[in-house]
Amino acid sequence: MIAATYICLGIVCYKQKRFAEALDSFLKALKQQCEHLTEEHPVLAFLYNNIGAMHYKLKQYSAALTNQLTCLTIESKALPKDHKTFIETYENIATTYEKLGQFDQASVYAEKYVEQIKLHYSGNAQKLSDAADFLKRIQISRDNLK
Repeated sequence: MIAATYICLGIVCYKQKRFAEALDSFLKALKQQCEHLTEEHPVLAFLYNNIGAMHYKLKQYSAALTNQLTCLTIESKALPKDHKTFIETYENIATTYEKLGQFDQASVYAEKYVEQIKLHYSGNAQKLSDAADFLKRIQISRDNLK
């Protein structure tokens, strides 16, 4: 119950663009949830995703990436490989690697993002186009460094 309160508070703070306070709330929720859930529970992935998002908003990209990768590790163990959640996770990781200037890694995750978009939104031309543009942008940035 306490963790749910911290999660709600974190969401409110996020919507008010109070990212440091949101981060603190999500960290407190994570601490509470870790006491009661297995380390592979999807709720923990959700919290690591939110913590990563707050670090990203605060321009703490290395910390964001650490949390995003933890989220992915949990999701990979807890969810089927074709679960829609991977769309957001792969996009977040690709975007963070891009911000860190690690375009090879960004490209790997952008490709995974595109594959998930194709799997879940094959009939949505706009989503497919946007995903292809995202991958192309990262690849161009990568190629410009070579």
